[in-house]
Amino acid sequence: SRDQVRRRKNAREVGDFDLAALADTAPQPEEQARAQERLRRASVGMARLDPITRRCLLAQRVDGLTFPQIAVIEGMSLAAVEKRVARAIMFLTQWMDEY
Repeated sequence: SRDQVRRRKNAREVGDFDLAALADTAPQPEEQARAQERLRRASVGMARLDPITRRCLLAQRVDGLTFPQIAVIEGMSLAAVEKRVARAIMFLTQWMDEY
C-alpha cells in the first residue's frame, strides 16, 4: 500500500540521519575564555615591540608585503627588515610560550 511505502521511505531517512550534523561545534565557554586570554596576551606582546619592528611585522604578516617592499616603505635595508621581523617572531613566540 501507499502508506507502507511512505513508512519505509521515512524509516530509511530517519535511519540514515547523521547525528554528527546535530553536534554543537561552537566553542565551549572555557575554550572561548582561553582564546580571549591568548588574544589579550598576544596584543600585550605586540605592544611591547618597538614601533618600527611592529610595523614591519604587521606589514609582512597582515598586509602581505614582501621584505623588499617593507624596506622601501620604512627606508631601511632589506637585511634590517628581515632581522626585525625575525626578532619579532622569536620574541612573540617566546612571549606566548610563557603564557
